[in-house]
Amino acid sequence: MDPAVVAFRRAAARENRDRRDGARRYSTTLQQRAVAYWTARDRAGDGLQDVAMALGVPRQTLQRWARAARFHPIAVTPDRPASAAAPVLVISEAGLRVEGLDLESIVQLVARLR
Repeated sequence: MDPAVVAFRRAAARENRDRRDGARRYSTTLQQRAVAYWTARDRAGDGLQDVAMALGVPRQTLQRWARAARFHPIAVTPDRPASAAAPVLVISEAGLRVEGLDLESIVQLVARLR
Protein backbone atom coordinates (compact mmCIF):
# COMPACT_ATOMS: atom_id res chain seq x y z
CA MET A 1 0.00 0.00 0.00
CA ASP A 2 1.14 3.56 -0.74
CA PRO A 3 3.07 5.00 2.25
CA ALA A 4 1.08 8.26 2.05
CA VAL A 5 -2.16 6.30 2.37
CA VAL A 6 -0.81 4.31 5.32
CA ALA A 7 0.31 7.52 7.05
CA PHE A 8 -3.07 9.18 6.42
CA ARG A 9 -5.01 6.20 7.76
CA ARG A 10 -2.83 6.00 10.89
CA ALA A 11 -3.22 9.72 11.58
CA ALA A 12 -6.99 9.50 11.04
CA ALA A 13 -7.20 6.53 13.42
CA ARG A 14 -5.26 8.47 16.07
CA GLU A 15 -7.56 11.49 15.70
CA ASN A 16 -10.69 9.35 15.95
CA ARG A 17 -9.69 6.77 18.57
CA ASP A 18 -11.83 8.31 21.31
CA ARG A 19 -14.97 8.77 19.20
CA ARG A 20 -17.73 6.48 20.34
CA ASP A 21 -20.57 7.58 18.06
CA GLY A 22 -19.01 6.20 14.88
CA ALA A 23 -18.91 9.60 13.17
CA ARG A 24 -15.36 10.32 12.17
CA ARG A 25 -13.85 13.81 12.24
CA TYR A 26 -10.77 14.96 10.40
CA SER A 27 -8.56 17.91 11.27
CA THR A 28 -7.89 20.60 8.70
CA THR A 29 -4.35 19.26 8.40
CA LEU A 30 -5.59 15.77 7.51
CA GLN A 31 -8.13 17.19 5.07
CA GLN A 32 -5.36 19.12 3.33
CA ARG A 33 -3.17 16.01 3.17
CA ALA A 34 -6.02 14.03 1.62
CA VAL A 35 -6.69 16.73 -0.99
CA ALA A 36 -2.97 17.01 -1.82
CA TYR A 37 -2.77 13.24 -2.22
CA TRP A 38 -5.86 13.16 -4.43
CA THR A 39 -4.51 16.04 -6.56
CA ALA A 40 -1.29 14.09 -7.17
CA ARG A 41 -3.15 10.85 -7.92
CA ASP A 42 -5.61 12.70 -10.18
CA ARG A 43 -2.70 13.94 -12.29
CA ALA A 44 -1.53 10.33 -12.53
CA GLY A 45 -4.96 9.32 -13.83
CA ASP A 46 -6.54 7.84 -10.69
CA GLY A 47 -10.19 8.62 -10.07
CA LEU A 48 -11.76 10.26 -7.06
CA GLN A 49 -13.61 7.10 -6.02
CA ASP A 50 -10.43 4.99 -6.00
CA VAL A 51 -8.46 7.55 -4.02
CA ALA A 52 -11.27 8.06 -1.49
CA MET A 53 -11.57 4.31 -1.00
CA ALA A 54 -7.81 3.98 -0.47
CA LEU A 55 -7.85 6.78 2.12
CA GLY A 56 -10.90 5.31 3.83
CA VAL A 57 -13.13 8.38 3.43
CA PRO A 58 -16.40 8.75 1.54
CA ARG A 59 -16.09 10.04 -2.02
CA GLN A 60 -18.42 12.95 -1.27
CA THR A 61 -16.31 13.98 1.70
CA LEU A 62 -13.08 14.07 -0.31
CA GLN A 63 -14.87 15.98 -3.06
CA ARG A 64 -16.18 18.54 -0.53
CA TRP A 65 -12.70 18.99 0.95
CA ALA A 66 -11.24 19.51 -2.52
CA ARG A 67 -13.85 22.16 -3.37
CA ALA A 68 -13.18 23.97 -0.10
CA ALA A 69 -9.42 23.88 -0.71
CA ARG A 70 -9.74 25.80 -3.98
CA PHE A 71 -10.78 29.00 -2.26
CA HIS A 72 -8.55 30.87 0.11
CA PRO A 73 -9.27 34.21 1.73
CA ILE A 74 -7.11 37.00 0.41
CA ALA A 75 -6.68 40.65 1.23
CA VAL A 76 -5.74 43.32 -1.29
CA THR A 77 -3.97 46.23 0.28
CA PRO A 78 -2.44 49.10 -1.62
CA ASP A 79 1.23 49.60 -0.91
CA ARG A 80 1.36 52.54 -3.33
CA PRO A 81 -0.98 55.38 -4.07
CA ALA A 82 -3.97 54.29 -6.20
CA SER A 83 -2.82 56.57 -9.02
CA ALA A 84 0.43 54.61 -9.46
CA ALA A 85 -1.05 51.55 -11.31
CA ALA A 86 1.37 49.03 -9.81
CA PRO A 87 1.88 45.67 -11.55
CA VAL A 88 0.38 42.65 -9.84
CA LEU A 89 1.96 39.21 -9.29
CA VAL A 90 -0.31 36.16 -9.23
CA ILE A 91 0.88 32.60 -8.57
CA SER A 92 -1.75 29.84 -8.73
CA GLU A 93 -1.64 26.61 -6.76
CA ALA A 94 -0.99 24.81 -10.05
CA GLY A 95 2.18 26.86 -10.54
CA LEU A 96 0.92 29.35 -13.13
CA ARG A 97 2.77 32.63 -12.62
CA VAL A 98 1.50 35.90 -14.05
CA GLU A 99 3.36 39.12 -13.40
CA GLY A 100 3.84 42.55 -14.86
CA LEU A 101 0.17 43.14 -15.62
CA ASP A 102 -2.05 45.70 -13.99
CA LEU A 103 -5.07 44.57 -11.98
CA GLU A 104 -7.57 45.12 -14.82
CA SER A 105 -5.49 42.97 -17.21
CA ILE A 106 -5.27 40.19 -14.60
CA VAL A 107 -9.06 40.27 -14.19
CA GLN A 108 -9.54 39.99 -17.96
CA LEU A 109 -7.04 37.12 -18.21
CA VAL A 110 -8.69 35.16 -15.40
CA ALA A 111 -12.10 35.68 -17.00
CA ARG A 112 -10.81 34.33 -20.33
CA LEU A 113 -9.17 31.32 -18.69
CA ARG A 114 -12.45 30.20 -17.12
